[in-house]
Amino acid sequence: RSRCKLVVVPPDPGLFSALGLLSADQVLSADRSAYTVLTPDRAGEVDTLFAELEAELREHLDPGRGVRIVRSFDGRLLGQAWETPFAPVPEGTIDEAALRTMISTFHDTYQARSGNRFERMPVEAVTFRVAAVFDTQKVDYPRLARRASGGPRSLGTAALSYLGEWESSATVFERSELLAGDEIPGPAIIREPNST
Repeated sequence: RSRCKLVVVPPDPGLFSALGLLSADQVLSADRSAYTVLTPDRAGEVDTLFAELEAELREHLDPGRGVRIVRSFDGRLLGQAWETPFAPVPEGTIDEAALRTMISTFHDTYQARSGNRFERMPVEAVTFRVAAVFDTQKVDYPRLARRASGGPRSLGTAALSYLGEWESSATVFERSELLAGDEIPGPAIIREPNST
């Protein structure tokens, strides 16, 4: 397997996904589809499945590296044709009590997504998921200062030509000189060297 040793992200990236990449936790995941109606007699089967998924993940982890293991499942009310994803699963052994917790957290997740709760309906797990999460230090960007008075300095004007018969003028500003709360009357052009 190959690894990326260095990633360079400019201080003001033109695409904010670069900032997200820099701060996002690293996640390695394993999942398995196994249509399982969650009833007390299936607790051992579900526990074995999660143990196998976690063992599969740990084969790819560096020994001694700090990692957080997160379990979840995609489930549905029995008879539905769609799943509610990422219902939380408790840590530890999946026994009857943990299975009841899984059912309860499914209903919580379902209600948060749909606004409805149908606790009398059996819950069917569809996909079981285990994720190894490596916490990443978050980027802490300082907040922009506010301008004490006046407004940003203009770099001049530029002509805006349209397909019609008229032309307009726009004031030009440099993004790096803008401060929090600046108001820019339009039409205006804000130059940003890292973006188109």
